[in-house]
Amino acid sequence: MIRYSLVAVTFAGLLLRVVVANSNAKLNRDGALALCKLTDLAKTVGDKKADKIGRDTEGFAHGLKLWLDSLDSWLQTLQDPAHSNDGYSKLSDADTKKVKDIYEKAKDKLKEKLPEAKKWGDEAKKHCQAVTEAAKRARGWGLDDEGQNSSGLHLVLEWYCGKRGENAQSTSCEGITFKTHYSGTGRNTIDCEATGYTALFYLHVSAGTMKQALEDWEKKKPKKISADYEKWKSDYDSAVKKMEELEESHEQGKKTHDDVSGFYNAAYAVHSGLSAGKPLSEVLVEAKEASRKGAKFTNPGGAAPETTQRGIGTSTGESGATETTGGTSTTISTGTGTGTTSGTEPEVVGADADFGDLLETSDRSALSSKIKESKVILMAVLIPVAILAIITAVVLVFVRRRRGNAEDVIDEKGEAVSSPDKKGGATSPCYRKE
Repeated sequence: MIRYSLVAVTFAGLLLRVVVANSNAKLNRDGALALCKLTDLAKTVGDKKADKIGRDTEGFAHGLKLWLDSLDSWLQTLQDPAHSNDGYSKLSDADTKKVKDIYEKAKDKLKEKLPEAKKWGDEAKKHCQAVTEAAKRARGWGLDDEGQNSSGLHLVLEWYCGKRGENAQSTSCEGITFKTHYSGTGRNTIDCEATGYTALFYLHVSAGTMKQALEDWEKKKPKKISADYEKWKSDYDSAVKKMEELEESHEQGKKTHDDVSGFYNAAYAVHSGLSAGKPLSEVLVEAKEASRKGAKFTNPGGAAPETTQRGIGTSTGESGATETTGGTSTTISTGTGTGTTSGTEPEVVGADADFGDLLETSDRSALSSKIKESKVILMAVLIPVAILAIITAVVLVFVRRRRGNAEDVIDEKGEAVSSPDKKGGATSPCYRKE
């Protein structure tokens, strides 16, 4: 009897151990959703997001070139204003020179930043290639026509829950919806959409969201999972790192572009105002506002790289995300690691543009010129007067010393004869007493 009891206890212990082991290895719904998100992000980054960031970053240099082309065109207009729009034809010679100086100032600043913008575009292109390759390896490939050879994250999606008829819901997976593979294979492939996963909008995908998704998986994955099911992690980590470098290149390229955006914006305000027949004094006021940080772009299409994108949604299933399009949205790239944002915000000037006094109105400019001219005239008068005063003072000192020496005349007896006091009528030292 005792022997049977010991056997029963031992069997129960073994059974409990098996149950616990199965529980630790089981993938539940939360874990499956985390897995679906990882797969979706890897596919989105590899298929479109890295490429978009790369193209946008290269677009900053292209944008500066477009601005320079516009400035060259406006400078050409100034060479023959009589045949141009009303505002240009009314410019005086002095005003024409002022407008030319504004355009050339803007052109010089853009040319100065163009090589730097090109550099960041080249860096982004290099990082984009590395991100794309790593993300695609992490995502892996789905089952082939024979239901074999899947890899990366797809290997987990399609193999972890076993085959049909193996009671997968109780042994390896729980609370997960499966789908039938097109090849007719009997694998219990996780159906992400049916399980409850909603894909992220691709513009919201970034290195930050990739990191967060991986952390979420680490919390929700089975406690015991075979190393074969986590071979994708090294490629995923590499994709995150390269994505951060790509975003940094984009941020630096955007800053380079935005730092001189005020110069173009002000120049465009001058050109558009004159083309509309406005007087230069009014145009300069508008240009000054357009040159300041935070000012709205009056002509964002002139250089902003790809500001409008089609809305895209993804739904990750067995073979990854499928796209649906609809609507348009204007994107403002942030490059901060949290991804780009989508909205209807206009592009704005990134930094103040210093034109000196070129954007001052004619009255203030004339007053400033008069003040400067007055200072020059005043200095031209004061300097000679000061020199003359110094010379006069030196001469007077010299004369006084000579006169003092003459007064100390010694008479024949060795006595000095003082000069007469003007009021006292004393005998002059030129006469001696006989």
